[in-house]
Amino acid sequence: MAVEITHDSPDNYGSPPSLKAYVEEEIERRLVMMLSFLPAVKSGETADSIRLMRVWARRTRAAIECSRSCFPVKELSKIEEALKLVAFSLGESRDMDVLASALEKRGEALPENQRAGIAEMISDLKSQRIAKQKSVVKSVIKFEKLNLLARFRNLRESPPSTTASHALHPKETPSHG
Repeated sequence: MAVEITHDSPDNYGSPPSLKAYVEEEIERRLVMMLSFLPAVKSGETADSIRLMRVWARRTRAAIECSRSCFPVKELSKIEEALKLVAFSLGESRDMDVLASALEKRGEALPENQRAGIAEMISDLKSQRIAKQKSVVKSVIKFEKLNLLARFRNLRESPPSTTASHALHPKETPSHG
């Protein structure tokens, strides 16, 4: 029984998305991932939610930085600045969470008679972190009101910056010869 091998023409695969479409989808995907952690960050239910929200904020900013020429610069800069500020505002809480976790691990390795000092430090740190949660919630609510996903979706409909036209439409690039 012979197997027939056929070679599809590249036309059968369809056109790949444009650079702009790919970048738009990637930034939106990253924004959605970051925003998915808002409820958990506001509730303070896990330290990991703050870590993940910060990670996705950085990833979104990285995608934006690589695609500046695809969007109007002024509005894109506002979105990027909001991402930077929310990541920064979560940073102190994240640092407290990391330190408490490290001290807990360190304390477990110590002999029982040496754990009291570390246990007190952990307790103080956790109290500070609980107090810090109020400012985290305030910051995240302010961030949420910026409605970045809707703003980015509106931005997708805007024409790219003038410096982007050559990168997005190479056939239209004037030849210098």
